[in-house]
Amino acid sequence: MTQIQVYPPAPASIDLIPGNVQGPPGPAGPQGPQGTPGPAAVNVQSWFTAGSYTWVKPPNVTVVRVMCQAAGGGGASGAAAALSVAAAGGGGGASGGLSDLMLLAAELPTNVAVTVGAGGTSGQPSSGAANTGGTGGSSSFGPGGTPATWCDAGGGGGGGVTAGGGAPPGQFAGTIGGVGSTGAGAASVTQANVYAGAGGGGGGVTAANATGAGGGGMRPGGAGPAANWSAGGGVAPGGAGPAAIVGQQPGPLTLALASGGGGGAGNTNGNGGTGGAGLRGSGGGGGGGANGSAVQSGAGGRGGDGWVVVMSW
Repeated sequence: MTQIQVYPPAPASIDLIPGNVQGPPGPAGPQGPQGTPGPAAVNVQSWFTAGSYTWVKPPNVTVVRVMCQAAGGGGASGAAAALSVAAAGGGGGASGGLSDLMLLAAELPTNVAVTVGAGGTSGQPSSGAANTGGTGGSSSFGPGGTPATWCDAGGGGGGGVTAGGGAPPGQFAGTIGGVGSTGAGAASVTQANVYAGAGGGGGGVTAANATGAGGGGMRPGGAGPAANWSAGGGVAPGGAGPAAIVGQQPGPLTLALASGGGGGAGNTNGNGGTGGAGLRGSGGGGGGGANGSAVQSGAGGRGGDGWVVVMSW
């Protein structure tokens, strides 16, 4: 009997691929739906110099806020007279009106006309009667005509012979200018809900040749300490009124509130002090009165130009 030795078969060789090895990428899938647009950044367009401009509506905005600040009125000059004859200072210019509106972007055209009013002219120096200041220009946003502009504010009244310029129209009326006097000029009125103050009244000189200081161009109500936000009056005899001040906390701010210009001081045997200029819609100060031989009164301060700011989002 023949014996055959049987051996077990050799084990098969199997290559195992670890489960954490990524296979080749599959084909690209179809494109998904477009996502919801994110919120648009606030678009700001602003104008601070008198003139005509155009606002261009930015894309993807829903609401438009428009602020129109009209220009301030110019201060009147003081009067001049012979020695020992009283001469009054001129009235300060009023601040321009302010309008602040919210509009729907969908209801506005692509381009909108913008007008920034020019500051009222200053009353020129005089060897006799006072010269009044000019009225500030209106600021607006819209086509004009009929219907009227969507945002509109009237310019501040110019200073009178002694009376301060009158408050103009607007959603928020401007502030009345300070009164001129043969004594000390009156400070302008501090008023809330405005962005610009009025000019101070000019100081004058009495028949006894006593001179008066100019009145301060006050800040809008609630704007901060009077010492930091108001232009004082000119110092007698004959001192010029300081120019208007824009709020600085800690530096000049684009939409900061502005005081009015200070009134010039009165003088005897010398020229009257010049009124301080307005700024950003504030009124100019009144010029100082003067008496004596060959003297002139002080000129009034020019009113500040208006501005328009449009914010869209």
